[in-house]
Amino acid sequence: MADVKPAPKKKSSGKSGKSSKDKKKKREERVKKAFEGPTKIDLNEIQLGEKLGGGVFGYVYKGFCRGNEVAIKVPTKRKLNKQQFDAFLHEIDLMKRIHHPQTVMLMGACFDEIDNKIYIVTELLAGDIAQLLVEDHKLSERLDWCYQAAQGMAWLHGMHPPILHQDLKPSNLLHDGAGKVKVCDFGLSQVIPEGEEFVNEQPRGTPLYMAPEVLAPGTYPLTGKADVYSFAIMMWEILTGEEPFQEYSDLPTFQRDVHWEGKRLPLPDNWPEELKRLFHVMWDADPDVRPPFTSLGECEDKEFDVLSVLKRVKEQQTDIEYNEAIGKNIRDPEGLGFWKENFFPEESVDWDDFIPRFYAWMKTPIPNDPTALGDNPTASELANASLQQLQKLDKAGNVQAEEELRRRSEQGVQTRKADDSQMYSVGSIDQAELDDSQKEYLCLKGLLYVSSKNEEGIVDTDKFGKLLAYFGSPGDGKFLRRISELLREDYFHGYVSGKQAEVLLCNKPRGTFLVRFSAGRWGQVAISCVDQKGVVKHLVVQNDANKGFRLHRNKPQYWATIKEFIEDHRVKLYLESHCEGSPFAHLFKKVETVLMGYQVDFDDDEDDLEAAKANLKMGMGGHRG
Repeated sequence: MADVKPAPKKKSSGKSGKSSKDKKKKREERVKKAFEGPTKIDLNEIQLGEKLGGGVFGYVYKGFCRGNEVAIKVPTKRKLNKQQFDAFLHEIDLMKRIHHPQTVMLMGACFDEIDNKIYIVTELLAGDIAQLLVEDHKLSERLDWCYQAAQGMAWLHGMHPPILHQDLKPSNLLHDGAGKVKVCDFGLSQVIPEGEEFVNEQPRGTPLYMAPEVLAPGTYPLTGKADVYSFAIMMWEILTGEEPFQEYSDLPTFQRDVHWEGKRLPLPDNWPEELKRLFHVMWDADPDVRPPFTSLGECEDKEFDVLSVLKRVKEQQTDIEYNEAIGKNIRDPEGLGFWKENFFPEESVDWDDFIPRFYAWMKTPIPNDPTALGDNPTASELANASLQQLQKLDKAGNVQAEEELRRRSEQGVQTRKADDSQMYSVGSIDQAELDDSQKEYLCLKGLLYVSSKNEEGIVDTDKFGKLLAYFGSPGDGKFLRRISELLREDYFHGYVSGKQAEVLLCNKPRGTFLVRFSAGRWGQVAISCVDQKGVVKHLVVQNDANKGFRLHRNKPQYWATIKEFIEDHRVKLYLESHCEGSPFAHLFKKVETVLMGYQVDFDDDEDDLEAAKANLKMGMGGHRG
């Protein structure tokens, strides 16, 4: 069912010459008012580009004006009749009055006197909400779109005099590509004189979204409650992603079933009860039952206007989805509470934001980071610095870092990545110069500094949640000690896949073993060892929250740490000699390498296996050693 246009008015006859002159003068004044002042744009300033869409009277193009990308609405017909011309003037007049972040901004207008054509120039956005409905978006996101649109509508209805939109639908909501939504297309909008009863004589809008009193003029005076009804139908479409009333193809049947017999759209059972209640009152046949967009003393239940309900439901749904998302990764209740309290609604944060709050949670002073670049780094330090280190210095106004970033960009130098097996450079720091707190800090940094998506300097819920699973909750004051006690063992190799472990143990004597975090099982630790037959085998040590590590599911014996487990199972599991090469060993004893290592999991395919072998031949970080 197509949009309904206002019926053309009948031409009057027998007008006096004086009356015609008065009307012409009045029209000229109206035109001058529309196209003069700050919003005036000259025709030669406008450049049309690709067509973006169309409405009742005009097409919308992407274009340029005064060096800015803009949207330009142009009449569909080359020559405008009086009614069409007046409609464009009416839209310009309305948009000049409206100033709100959730309504599309008018930038200016232009009148081509030769072709009698009008150009309306507005801000350019990414697209309309209708285009997003087929995509996979969370319910909380869709609720937020509706909430923003309701903010715009509340502003329109609260103006003096109020403005009715009269054509609300998903295609008349634009978005900027980053979550911001704005109401657009005021071609059918109507100003309602304050204190006067406005009777609708002709339906305006799109029938599927029209309130009963709009589609059947004269049943009720036209008020903002007509927009509330339309908003409910539009909101249902946005939240479900489905077209409303798909079963109807003719207007009389649709009007009979929906408007006269009260048929409404189905509401999913899993929607919040408050949201379902809101729908029921918003699309009630009686306009007086429908709530306003925002309460201004006109609603008995001031907590049940459209904006209030949408805000509550949106926040509740966001919290539910957030808990589900991060709850899969952070399974420790205390850790989950810490993350939500400090980083909601983020699922990953910068290391520099994470570390002070984490140490505050542990009630432990933060030691100086010995890997941090000073204010005046040497040329060698700059050359070996990571992108994150350089960006941090550059942000602080360091000219040397800025020059190094520019040099790398100009020369096409690839900045070190996490999958180079190197997280950050320790440089020439002697382990003897590090105190225990700094060693613990570097161990923590070694495990968390690169996210599960290989983003340097990013801590995400996946790595954080696994860290708590491996080492327990930080609340007992021994968390950092447990980490450093394991990482100081040269048999511990951190994030190493099973395939990588097999490469590391290749041609090693029987009884050689290493300990690693299991890549395939969440929060578990694996022991890879060469058995008595010379075959590399992998044993997953069960890790039960708040209990510890155990060997068999049917034996309730637990060990508090993986180190204790190893010591008690050396004979039973034939763990005789360590597979050395731990990326953390240099923190606790002198070794040839001076690089803080981090090994990223490889997929179990031949290319990655060959890459792992090549990496071993070159040494950590591609350096021969």
